[in-house]
Amino acid sequence: MANRIDAGSLVCMGRRNVKGQGIVLKRVRNINLCAEFDLVDAWHKLYNKAHPDFMFHNTLNASVLWSLRNDAIAAIKEKIMENHPKIDYELLKQFFSWNSAYSCQKGGEKITKLKTDFTLVRWYKPPSDYGDAACLWHKNKEIWYPTSILKNL
Repeated sequence: MANRIDAGSLVCMGRRNVKGQGIVLKRVRNINLCAEFDLVDAWHKLYNKAHPDFMFHNTLNASVLWSLRNDAIAAIKEKIMENHPKIDYELLKQFFSWNSAYSCQKGGEKITKLKTDFTLVRWYKPPSDYGDAACLWHKNKEIWYPTSILKNL
């Protein structure tokens, strides 16, 4: 199982021009189990227009919708942090940030499979942000990423 990504693995960003190099500090295979809360269902209620319990059917204004979603997400994160103070706040933040950016397409009409498997990586050689040069913002930082975008070295 040399291709398995676990704590201590050396990883890179497989699809970047400058792949970088980092070490895995922690891996959470299912964020729902870690938070003891169904984050996937909560996310669908906020973003998936086809979900039976979609919360914002009558909201037409995009800025109001954005504000209502942010308030709901903040309330969800606060509730989880109340019940499980040891959970990493950045992990919760990355779950909503990543899935909101990449899983919701065409204004909520098409929803791809949500990412629930996340890995905490400390970057020593930073990857690029799809350009030709390394993004120094990543250097010596610990950042949560979906495990599927990482690749073992």
